Formats: sequence, C-alpha cells, structure tokens
Amino acid sequence: PLLGYESAENWSRTPLLWPFFRFNREKGEGGQYLYDVPWPIFRWQKGQRRRVSPDQTHEVFRIFPLYSRQRTETLDSRNVLLLFWRRHEDGRTLEEGYPPRPYRRTDNWLIPLWHNSHRTVEGREGADTQLQMWPFYHSELGARGRTDRALFSLMPLRHWEFMRPADELYSFLWTVWRHRSDGIRDEHRFLFDTVLHRTSPEGVRISVPFLYSRVPRGAGAHRHRILWGLFGAGTDPDGVTDVSLLGLTLWRR
Repeated sequence: PLLGYESAENWSRTPLLWPFFRFNREKGEGGQYLYDVPWPIFRWQKGQRRRVSPDQTHEVFRIFPLYSRQRTETLDSRNVLLLFWRRHEDGRTLEEGYPPRPYRRTDNWLIPLWHNSHRTVEGREGADTQLQMWPFYHSELGARGRTDRALFSLMPLRHWEFMRPADELYSFLWTVWRHRSDGIRDEHRFLFDTVLHRTSPEGVRISVPFLYSRVPRGAGAHRHRILWGLFGAGTDPDGVTDVSLLGLTLWRR
C-alpha cells in the first residue's frame, strides 16, 4: 500500500500511502487532475463528479480548515474557517409551471449565528428571502406573499432541509411570537402557541386560553366564549344575535 503508479497515453495516477497522497492527471490542455497533499487537508481537483452532474466540470480547492471552494457551471460555494460560508447557485424550477424557469440564489452564513438568502426566478417579480439571527429571530418572505417570522428561533440552521422537521415539530416550545401567512390566510401565535389570532376568508379567529375565544361561523357571523365558555355570545354583521350562560341561551334576537 506504500506506492503505486499507473499510466497510459493520456493519463497517469500515482498514489502514495493511499488515500493520503494522490497525484492523478489527464494529459493535454484542459485535462482533469486530482492532487491530495495530504488528504483531507489539501485538495486541488478539476474533473467530473457524475453523482453531482455528469455534464458539469467540478472544481475543488481546499486547505482544511482555513479555506474551501467548490465550483461548477451553476454553483460557486466558498467556506472560510468553517464559519463563513457563501454559496451562489443557478438552477431551474417548476414552481412557475412548465417549462422550468431559471432561478438564481445566493446564501451567506456565519455559522450558526447568522444566515441570509436571496432567490429570484426569471419572469417573476420579487424575490424569496430568508434571514435568521440565531437564537433570536428568523424571517422568510416569499415573492407570492408567503411569510414566516418568529421570536425566538432556537433551532440553528433551520433553513437546512434536514433541520426543518425538528423546527416544524418543536418550535412551539420556544415561540414567543410567530407570524405566518400564505398571502390569503394570516396567522399570529403568541406565548408558546397558546394565543392565536387568525384572519382568513372565513373570518377572524381568536383564542386566549381560559379567557376568550372567537370562532367564525360563516357569512360574517362569529361565536364568542368568555372564561372557558362560562359566558357565550353570537354576533353577525348586524350585531349580537344571542347570549348564553353555561351553554344555556339567555337571550336571542
């Protein structure tokens, strides 16, 4: 396992104490190469990684842990001291229908304290943006009106795909305030998801545990409950329709 050498008319490979030292080269202008001196600290590479994209040249330059950069025709990713990371990506999306439209996205990280992202899609006005200042705040704003903001935001790197399920399941444990909207329905939650204010085409819904709740009943009508349902009332656009105590109707219009 100490030393090897292979060669042909247009390439050569020389491993030394594999995998720590490798010197691979394709001869000719623009040829591919891979130098590990030693791996994983230093790597200088140009070639094709078929698992990434068989049609793109993939370049890597790394001096671990000081600096790392990876590039393809559609991606440029840099990292400094494992903390500062900048990533630029060009791709295509089916969000706007077929055929796929080009998009451009730029992400910046100061791991794990800060992250911001800016994404535009060709032919669409506005941008999708993300911001997290961990552990205090996060904000996601979509070009189509989607909104997600929160205080606090204790799940670091929550915008990474594999972190999203944990944030979706357990964020109520640290939510002091959260605002979500899909452009049609608008919702505010407070105090660990216990207090709710929601606006939708059906009406306004309000819930304050043990004190007050307001539930839409359609056509502008609402049902109100006070002190966990001790007192109740119904309203519509013309005013109060009924009043109840312990579920018994005391007055009805």
